[in-house]
Order: sequence, then structure tokens, then C-alpha cells
Amino acid sequence: MELRDRVVVVTGGGSGIGEAIARAAAAEGASHVVVADLNGTEAARVAADIGGTGVALDVADEAAIVRLVEETEAAHGPIGLFVSNAGYGTIAGLEDSNERIQQMWEVHVMAHVYAARAVVPSMIANGGGYLLNTASAAGLLTQIGSLAYSVTKAAAVSLGEWLAMTHHHQGIRVSVLCPQAVATNIVANSPDFAARARDGVAGSASQDGVKTPAQVAQDCIVAIREERLLVLPHAEVKTYMERKAEWDSLKQAEYQAWHTSTFQPARERYDQMMAPLRARYDSLMANYRETRAASMQQYVLRSDSMNTADIAGQAIAGTDYTALSQRIVFVGGGELTAIVAVPLLNDSLDE
Repeated sequence: MELRDRVVVVTGGGSGIGEAIARAAAAEGASHVVVADLNGTEAARVAADIGGTGVALDVADEAAIVRLVEETEAAHGPIGLFVSNAGYGTIAGLEDSNERIQQMWEVHVMAHVYAARAVVPSMIANGGGYLLNTASAAGLLTQIGSLAYSVTKAAAVSLGEWLAMTHHHQGIRVSVLCPQAVATNIVANSPDFAARARDGVAGSASQDGVKTPAQVAQDCIVAIREERLLVLPHAEVKTYMERKAEWDSLKQAEYQAWHTSTFQPARERYDQMMAPLRARYDSLMANYRETRAASMQQYVLRSDSMNTADIAGQAIAGTDYTALSQRIVFVGGGELTAIVAVPLLNDSLDE
């Protein structure tokens, strides 16, 4: 999709990646760019530079996002691209509080849900539109040291995939931005990161280089033009994804080997234990079949010297015909050779 003459909304647009995307969208010829940010002053600054509209917005507030979409469409027309970009980081594992995890879930996942819920229906009604959701390479891999960041960014990637698959036939296109380190103010916005920075602790993501927001924004513009799902500003991330898949395959193979080595001997021991019992069962069943066959012989009348009429006459003389139809079985082929009278068990035919 091309951005020329499109209305673009960017959340988290007061700085960093969001600001760079807003500026890039304006440079691409967007008809109007709405810049939304928790810091309304910064949103207004960026909007003033590009001739757009600045709005103060908390992306965790669904009602506020609905108002943003409705007011933008009323003032500027259908939204062509909605960039859901706000985010921050934490450093904590299982000891992290439920409140902090929930707050990150609201910003990293539910904000994307709120945006899609608010704008997708009107996009569909207008023939289509584009969603660009910011996640992280951590959503494809993991973030060492941060449970909440890893889980919420993985959920953001999954949400983007679901949106792309579910609404593609309705003209909705989706890209998910998954960068590693980018030179933004996320450290300042994330107290846990800021503390580590003051202590001189470098983040693992920065080992593959730190991209500028402008570089990432251009990667997004190209991905939107090509309608690519994943935007990977750091080429190394694709390699890490491939290695992760190889690792998963290796672990599966190791598990299968462990399963076989652990349970196969047990299965063999079980078969050995059951063999005498199975042999005893087979022997009992063979004896039963022989006994049953012998007991049935007494009901067979040979017809070597008798004609069919004689046999039938003897068999049915003085017998109720209804009962007879249940008690007599004709065996053999061609001519009638025998009549087998089968005793009833509970008034039902046994053979």
C-alpha cells in the first residue's frame, strides 16, 4: 500500500519510532497525519512540524482510542494506516507483581486490540486499510530478564498474525514491527531500564547494533509498500529465528530419543509379563470353541438316506411354525443335506 493521500494515525508518536514514522508518512504524501502520545506536548510538537494534528492519548484507555478514530474520520476522512506503537520495558521475572504485568499487557497487547476494534470496521466499509503494530524481536525470540516484556511482545506478534489471516479477504493488511535495539527514549520511559543504564549494564539487544528511528521508519514504509507481515530492521533476528527453529527440532529429537530409551524397555517388560497370560487365554478360548462345536453336533441330522420331504416332515411334525423359523438352520449347498435344530437361549437365535 502507498501512503500518498492516506490519512495516518500514529500512537506513541511524540518521540522515537513513532515520531519517525509520522514524519516518514508525511514525507510519503499522506493527506493528514494524527500524532497521538501520552505526552501531549511532544505530540503537538511533532504534529506542528509536519502539518498534522497532535493529540494526548493513553493507549490503555479504549474509550479514548475510539474517540481518536471517530474524531479523525470526522475531520479528515477514512483512516488508511493506523500505527499502534506505544510501549515500554521492565526488568523482572516471576517475582514481578500482577499489577505491573497487567499494566504492560494493557499497553503492549490490549492497545493493539483496542485500535483494531475501533478502526477495522470502518476500514472494511471503505474497501480496506492497514495496521502497523509495534512488537519487538523479543516477541519472536525472548527478552532475557523480562518475563512481562517477552510474553506481551509475543502476544502482540500473535495478534498481528491473527488480524492478517482473519481480515485479509476484507482488504485489511497488517505489518508487525520487530526490532532489536533502537535509539529511542524507551530507557527514560522505563524506570527498570534507566536504573540498569545508570549502572552501566548494556542490553543484550544492543549487541547487534543500535538502529536510528529514521532507519526503522524507512523499513516500515518499505514493508507497508510490499505488504509484508514481519518488519525486521535487524537482519540478525531472522537468523536467530532460524536457529530457534533448529533448536526446537533438536529438542524434539532429543525428547523422542529419551522417550524411546525410557519407555521402550518398560514396554518390552510388559510384553514379556503378558505373554504367558495371553497364551493361557488363547488355550482357554480354543478349548471353549472345541467344546461348543462338539455340543452342537448332537443337533445335526444327516440326510444321506432320507429325502428332503422326510427330513422336513420329521423336523416340523407337531411344531409351532413361528418357533420353527427361529429353531432351524439349513446348512450345505445345492440340495438340502441337513437340518440343524438349534436350542434357543432366552428365546433368541444363537447361531
